[in-house]
Amino acid sequence: MKSLGRAVAVFALMALITLHTGTGVLASFTEKTPRAVEGIDTLIQAGLVSWLGRTNTLMLLAFLTLLLPVLAYLRSEQDRAQKSPPEAATVTPARMQRAIDRKLMPETRQDDTRLLAALAEGVSAQVAQGHGMMKANERPKPFVRLVPQVPILHGQTPRSWFGGNPSLPAGTVWPVCDGKPALFLAQIDCSDLPPGLWEGAGPHSGWLSFFLGYENGCTSVKVLHTKAAGAPAQSPSPVDFEWQFLSETPGMDWTSLVRKDIARWPVDIVWIPSGENDPIVRAKAGSNDGNPRFTRHHTGFDLDNPGWKPFDWATTLLLLDTAAAHARDAARIWHRDLDRTSKILEKVGINPERHKDSNAVRERAEDELVRAKHFAAAWETLLQHVEALRAKVAAEAPSVPFSAARFDELTVTLSAMTVPDRQGEQPVPAFPLVCPPKASACWLTNWATLAQHHAAHLYAHDARALPPAWRARVEEQAAFDALQEMGSMREVPEGYVHEFAMGSEVTLLQLPTSHLMNWIWGDTYDLVLTIRTADLARSDFGRVKVQITN
Repeated sequence: MKSLGRAVAVFALMALITLHTGTGVLASFTEKTPRAVEGIDTLIQAGLVSWLGRTNTLMLLAFLTLLLPVLAYLRSEQDRAQKSPPEAATVTPARMQRAIDRKLMPETRQDDTRLLAALAEGVSAQVAQGHGMMKANERPKPFVRLVPQVPILHGQTPRSWFGGNPSLPAGTVWPVCDGKPALFLAQIDCSDLPPGLWEGAGPHSGWLSFFLGYENGCTSVKVLHTKAAGAPAQSPSPVDFEWQFLSETPGMDWTSLVRKDIARWPVDIVWIPSGENDPIVRAKAGSNDGNPRFTRHHTGFDLDNPGWKPFDWATTLLLLDTAAAHARDAARIWHRDLDRTSKILEKVGINPERHKDSNAVRERAEDELVRAKHFAAAWETLLQHVEALRAKVAAEAPSVPFSAARFDELTVTLSAMTVPDRQGEQPVPAFPLVCPPKASACWLTNWATLAQHHAAHLYAHDARALPPAWRARVEEQAAFDALQEMGSMREVPEGYVHEFAMGSEVTLLQLPTSHLMNWIWGDTYDLVLTIRTADLARSDFGRVKVQITN
């Protein structure tokens, strides 16, 4: 019965999609087309109609309407017949070799045979390497953890750190990649590295400074080994940081307010004699238990809370910039709705017979057109008011000391700004001062992300710049992130990398994707720098390889 029910459900879904593609029926039930329906339309238009044409698309959908229910029914029956799922096969190098040694069918051409053999051997080699790396890290050789310091011990000059700027001796040339200054990643005091690391092959004096960039379209790394730390050095020109976790996203104006620089965060070098002593916390996939970032999302917050309230002119201007970005995004959304509705009216005028009741469709579109114009104009007017308020505060800031009372006056002005509700009947606050739980569309959600990021930079530079409530909030989040985002210097990389010679190479540096440092490697993987042991022994860092785990 369950098999039949699944087949009927698939048939009903496919029939509805086919009917909508032909008639637009799903867009006729409400005044405004639901986003899910817009997504279906975009997917079908871009993926099928633009390729097959409208008639062929309808024929394909009709065919799938008949085929997919049958497949769903057969799959359900097959699942029922299997009382227990088979155990997952363990892929080992020996198993792969047996598969490779099987003879191909006699009619296979010689060129194809060589290609298949080469592919199979390549896959086998990767499986063998991945298996060997996994086994090596089950009981890793002693290694070093690079643990972000929380709380930061201000007043003490850090010996090793992530981000910020390097300290280089006078006359040291900043590394470049393809003619552009490379991005500084980390600086490590080699005198703090334990003698047993890499079985004694590495340097134990001076400093290692790591830089990242692109050369010939590929990620490239530069490593400097200097005898002295020197003075803090600045890049000769701005560095393009293409590996930001929180970064500017087209269509989301507030993301343009994200800081482009990386804070300098001190790290402690911790010797790990065995895997059992590893302090890193590995969160379960999809779990955010204990993460303050997600606790705030689930509970909401009040802007009047001392841990969220702007505390100087810079954070006040950031708040107003966030409000302006929210208004700009809202106006853009309504203009997009305006364009979409105008196109519907145009299509109805050109081809009215496509719609069962073209007059009704036209009336709804005309009403939506008036509504979209009204809301777009309202948000554009609001944007002008916010920008004028921001300009006034920016002019006032250099000469007037910041005070909580002055900020409260600004929030009264901001909270008094209204827009029509979704029905266009009653005015509602455009910038509410309380963010409700799980409110992803609330402007304060964007403010919280930006403010936390900004405050973390101030904290890393000097925690005394933050009020106690803000300092406590930053340290709580930083402590959570630091437990999961430790770097390492070790023998075998954690995770799989394609190019690594077991026994003759070591991991010079491994950096995880990090909220704390705001960098991301691939799809939240790790950046791995490896070096030949022989090169490491003679401090030759000219051939360091850079890869991302997967």
